[in-house]
Amino acid sequence: MRPNLKLVHTGLILILVPFMFELIFVATLSYFLHKADEQAQIESRAKQLLLHTTNLCSLFENSGVALFGYDKTKADAFLQSYKATKSKTGTELFAVRSFLSGTSSQNESYARVQKDCDRAQDILNKAYVIITTNTEDAAKFRVESSYKLLKNTLLNLQNDVSILTQNEQTLKEQSQFVEQQLKQNIWLIIAAGVVGNLCLTIAMAVFFGKRLGQRLQILQDNSLRLAASKPLNKPLDGEDEIASVDRTFHQMTDALNEIKRKERAIVDNAVDVICSIDDDGKFVEVSASSLSAWGFEAAELIGRRVITMVHQDYYEKTLAAMTDAKSSADNFAFETVLVNSASKPVESRWTGTWSEADKTLFVVAHDTSEQKKIERLKREFVQMISHDLRSPLTAVQFFLELITEGFFDTAGMDNLKAKAATSEQDIGRLIQLVNNLLDIEKMESGKMEILAQMVPVQLIMERSANSIRNIAERRNIAVEVEESTAELYGDEQQLVQVLVNLISNAVKFSPSGEKVVVSARNDGEFVLIEIADKGRGIPPAVKAKIFDRFEQVELDDARLKGGTGLGLAICKTIVESHRGEIGVSSEEGVGSTFWIRIPAEPWQ
Repeated sequence: MRPNLKLVHTGLILILVPFMFELIFVATLSYFLHKADEQAQIESRAKQLLLHTTNLCSLFENSGVALFGYDKTKADAFLQSYKATKSKTGTELFAVRSFLSGTSSQNESYARVQKDCDRAQDILNKAYVIITTNTEDAAKFRVESSYKLLKNTLLNLQNDVSILTQNEQTLKEQSQFVEQQLKQNIWLIIAAGVVGNLCLTIAMAVFFGKRLGQRLQILQDNSLRLAASKPLNKPLDGEDEIASVDRTFHQMTDALNEIKRKERAIVDNAVDVICSIDDDGKFVEVSASSLSAWGFEAAELIGRRVITMVHQDYYEKTLAAMTDAKSSADNFAFETVLVNSASKPVESRWTGTWSEADKTLFVVAHDTSEQKKIERLKREFVQMISHDLRSPLTAVQFFLELITEGFFDTAGMDNLKAKAATSEQDIGRLIQLVNNLLDIEKMESGKMEILAQMVPVQLIMERSANSIRNIAERRNIAVEVEESTAELYGDEQQLVQVLVNLISNAVKFSPSGEKVVVSARNDGEFVLIEIADKGRGIPPAVKAKIFDRFEQVELDDARLKGGTGLGLAICKTIVESHRGEIGVSSEEGVGSTFWIRIPAEPWQ
């Protein structure tokens, strides 16, 4: 299991381990250098000891030569040389003592050397006195005796010095050998230290570098995965800074994914189509609402050119608007008409902005078809109000003004009654319009109660036909009701209202001498009721919207045929509240057949 160290600890290890190695290396090297220095000191001391012992012997020999030279020549130079040499012997003897290693054998040898030096010095002193104070013959004899004695003493001194320096000579030779070995060891230690330090550095660099490199590579890979919307790698273990950064990165990614999920949910559930379009005019991304708005799956649109969906009448306008949007830094807005999957026009308003960095148009396409339809309905409603309300009210107002001014006092009662009947019809139409508006509002708000029960279809058809028969006879149109034994489940009064409206329309638009046929039959789980006429028929463009409010086949129908344009809308609402369907099949110049399908069994 690899240690999960923090970066500061890793850094300390990278510093301390080489540092400790260097300390050990320096300590070892210092030890061997110290040993080498000790051997050098031993060698130097041996050299100095040999030098001073040699000088000591030479001084005594020179003192004897100078003294006996003076005895022969009486030259002051010999006497001065003797005195100068004599003063140095003590210094050299002290120097020999200072360079001894202090071993017992050396101390014994030094004691003998010192004794020899004292004896030689005593001999020289006595010879000096003899030479300078006694008679020549006596001095000659005694000086020769002193010379022989000094010579023997110096031979003893040389022997004792040889013994004294013999150990030092051995130590010197050993020291040279040891020093040579130490130098070789020092070079080996230096070479081993350099190689060891290099290997340690490489090993630590490989160990920690590989570990850190792998973890940093995972962080880099996670960054690339985040950019590519791919799942991240498994979180790093440990408590080091890289693991902490990785955990923070995972938390940040989770937060970003949550934000993206919410944004995606908003986009996917938006009614408007949210999309992006590249510089070539192709869809790059499209929200799921494209299916309900345009009838195309998002996957079908990606890569498709926008202009292929635009209605041909809006090609140039749409291309110009998109071109202007790319050259403007402000948000854009324009209206266009698209063609959905059913080849039907869809009016929409596009708003958005152009991203120069992404070379992409970001667009929100709002379907304005319903809004345009409402606007048309408002205009038609205003037109209907101006015609169906203002005209009758103006006529009633004018009639009342005539009465007030006494016009009918001279015109006679018959004329008054005729005008009153006309005004009554106008007021009736107004009341019918208001009732229709109230009925459709109740139905759409769910406030109209349905008293459903099993009802014979024949009864509903007969009641409806009887309500229209007088009007049909005045127009010389026959209303025939075919026999049926079917039964349905519904509100008798409301279904009579539907059939009365449909039969009334058939009568209005049938030429004189024709007939309207009302029939019914079982159609699976439903009962199908049909009202067929031989009228002018309905154009295909009008059939799709004939059941909408205030819709008329022709604009003059309300004025020439009467009606408010709400009858079929009310019929549709009543039929659909019975879980049924309403429709029409028609051929221009041949006639129309309106039909309704109502459940034959209880549906509550």
